[in-house]
Amino acid sequence: MNQISKIFPFWDKLDINIKNLINDNLKEKTFLKGEIIHEAYNDCSGLIIVLEGCLRAFINSDSGKEISLYKLLDYDVCLLSANCVMKNISFDINLSAVADTHCYIIPKEIYTTLIKESKEFSEYVNKILEVRFSDVMWTLEQLVFHSMDKRIANYLLDYGNEEIIITHDIIANDLGTAREVVSRILKSFEKDKILELGRNKIIILNKKELLSIGDR
Repeated sequence: MNQISKIFPFWDKLDINIKNLINDNLKEKTFLKGEIIHEAYNDCSGLIIVLEGCLRAFINSDSGKEISLYKLLDYDVCLLSANCVMKNISFDINLSAVADTHCYIIPKEIYTTLIKESKEFSEYVNKILEVRFSDVMWTLEQLVFHSMDKRIANYLLDYGNEEIIITHDIIANDLGTAREVVSRILKSFEKDKILELGRNKIIILNKKELLSIGDR
């Protein structure tokens, strides 16, 4: 029950029948790191709720490159995996597990009922849609208007740590570019003593300079 209240802050306001509908139909599932959870053009996966772990929402470009849209962490909700039950929304995304991730899944039929019968749930969904739309618009802005060195600088700063365990391949996938491009820019940063590169590891040495590159 404690987990449910963290996911749905309006839980105490819900009608008992709505609470029972949710409790009786929640499916628990663990996805392994690297597993594809939802693919574009497939049937609805339902409403996916992260309990612990990390999921990545991404699209594929015409050239086959992956472009990350946003990540879902503990108690985040992915609405776009259930977009087939949302009118006037056509958005084909993929979901993959960045780490082993434990989730709740609300089946699409139950999700549809909740939207129709619960004002609190419907309002909550609208708020999440606003947040995800902002996430996607920020990603598009980065792709269209910002140079790759600026995007990589901002990407590293978003981790909030001086030491980041990550590979060049992951950065390239998240930013929708080639690994060679990422490696070249990171080596340039290292040459300027902004960071230090290790095996699957990046250590930020000069955060002030990295902030300057990212214009933050």
